Amino acid sequence: METCSLTIAAPHGLHIRTAARIVELVRRSEAKVRLFGRDNQQADGGSLIAWMILFAERSRSGGVKVEVEGRNRQAVAAGLAEILGERVIA
Repeated sequence: METCSLTIAAPHGLHIRTAARIVELVRRSEAKVRLFGRDNQQADGGSLIAWMILFAERSRSGGVKVEVEGRNRQAVAAGLAEILGERVIA
């Protein structure tokens, strides 16, 4: 299965409202979204807590890697990029 990858930087963390919009997008989609944290540990992209914790831990050290897999992966990746704006760095 092909994936779309994004790296997101938010040096001041991620606002809870932004994270909630992301989780809503992920949960409405048929795609599987994975977040990668320290030591390449994976977290569910449909979890508000996962987004908040990973951004608190990783945003100052190179960003958070996000992989989107599934039938509508490109639409979900585009939606993430739209919500996050200039925070998407790759």
